[in-house]
Amino acid sequence: MIKVGAKEIVKEGLVCFMDPANTSSYQPSGTTYYDLSSFAAKAVFQNFDTNNNFDPSDGGGSIIFDGVDDSIRVFTYGSVGITNSAETDSYLFTDEVTLEAFVKPTSFTSQPNIIGKGTNLGYRCRFTSDQRFWLYSSSGASINNIQTASNLINPNEWVHVVAVFSQSGLFAYVNGVLQASNSQPFLPDILNPTSIACVLHFGRFCSSGELFEGKMGIIRVYHAALSADQVLSNFNADRDRYGI
Repeated sequence: MIKVGAKEIVKEGLVCFMDPANTSSYQPSGTTYYDLSSFAAKAVFQNFDTNNNFDPSDGGGSIIFDGVDDSIRVFTYGSVGITNSAETDSYLFTDEVTLEAFVKPTSFTSQPNIIGKGTNLGYRCRFTSDQRFWLYSSSGASINNIQTASNLINPNEWVHVVAVFSQSGLFAYVNGVLQASNSQPFLPDILNPTSIACVLHFGRFCSSGELFEGKMGIIRVYHAALSADQVLSNFNADRDRYGI
């Protein structure tokens, strides 16, 4: 476990941990994000207005996405990638992965993506236009996706979302509570990416838009399938900061 103030978050399997309120992770008005996990990845801000990309007070510090062209692209971290240290070969997890974020969306019109790897043959999570939390992966031969009930996510409110992709199925959590699941194994087809579009992104779909509008706080990626207890532990560790 990792200490967050007096509380702890899950450490096991943590391969990416970005926190805009932590100056070791982000310097206001900067264009580079630094990973707080042991893998020390870096991410680059794309198309942001550096004079208006950070709110120092909301959520203790959050990144502002304009919903027009802002996104964050994560560079390779090397040793955890399956094949080599090329940028497109990082985060190539085909057994299990967990995506976690505190976000404050302002619009759902574009079906905004939160975190995603790969094109249609990868894994990602987003919101739908009718305010559901949606998880997706594809093996090429088959698509595996789940979504919560509609109108579950409110605009202009902080929410904690977790997408778990595992061999036992997909699991969607909102504010620490399981809201949707299935029993179809996670089988993405991303072993041989050839395009820069296949890198890990925050705030957009790799190959075409679906841009996020609103604010993002803490983001974590795990090469692990977090349990319900672990998801709740992470939520409780940070929820007060976001007023949830």
